Amino acid sequence: MPFLRVIRDKRGYETTYLMHLYREGHRQRSRILYVFRSPGRVRVGRGALDPDVLREIEAQYPDIAFDWKDVRDHQQHIEMAVE
Repeated sequence: MPFLRVIRDKRGYETTYLMHLYREGHRQRSRILYVFRSPGRVRVGRGALDPDVLREIEAQYPDIAFDWKDVRDHQQHIEMAVE
């Protein structure tokens, strides 16, 4: 089951993680499939999950079923607190 986690650090950088939950015996584990880091709220350049990137990820992990609409709809946003 793949999911997205977007973390914004105290400097404003956003790191997007595409992660996958899987079972290993009786334990549930997660692994990182893709990482994209960018300055926050940037309007130039490419997005974290462009169509070309999605095709590459699907080709690299053929054993995982990706429902990109569901992945985007249920992404987690985490803001790091400024100390």
